[in-house]
Amino acid sequence: MVDKIIELITKFLKVNDFDEKGNFNGIKYENIEFLTHIIFHEMFHRISAFRDDIGDVNARDTALSEGFTDFFAEMLSGYNGPKKSKNYQFSKDVCHMFYILLRSDKPLDDYINNLMKYPNLKELFNQYGLDFNQFVLLFDKASNMRYKKENMDEIVALENEILLTLRDRLFIPFMNNHPEMTVEINNSFNALFQERELTLSEEKTI
Repeated sequence: MVDKIIELITKFLKVNDFDEKGNFNGIKYENIEFLTHIIFHEMFHRISAFRDDIGDVNARDTALSEGFTDFFAEMLSGYNGPKKSKNYQFSKDVCHMFYILLRSDKPLDDYINNLMKYPNLKELFNQYGLDFNQFVLLFDKASNMRYKKENMDEIVALENEILLTLRDRLFIPFMNNHPEMTVEINNSFNALFQERELTLSEEKTI
């Protein structure tokens, strides 16, 4: 919780304007969209983890929860500027791919009503013979390494290992079973991960 408060304060200081005496002058105009994104991000945390109807969810910050939180916040805020958190980017992009495969209702239901359990996503993994729990462990490990600013080469190598497994054992088999979604999945993957020089070819099968 302390880390989250420090993170929010740091973000607040970056997007607002203060004079030489530390007095608050207002929000920098160019940062309004970014601040809106931050607000949506924290609101999604609130509505998924703190529930009056089912009680609070014991939701630690995981790669899946942060990835989906930032993805849904971006959908609402429309923000796609340069100040987005690099700590969440890989998690958000992977969750973006899950959103495409599951379609809008299932990932949102997982996030809002079944946070930390993700039954729809887990069922998707089971359907293609993937170990969901093992994926979560590796996904969290990569996220934690990036958050702690550990060796970047090791972080990228682990992220790419995760991504290649998802590509070859989930995304490609899924495309084979859903040819009508091939173009969307292919284009999304290549756009999201182009900087990693990892591609998803429409013709590639396993």
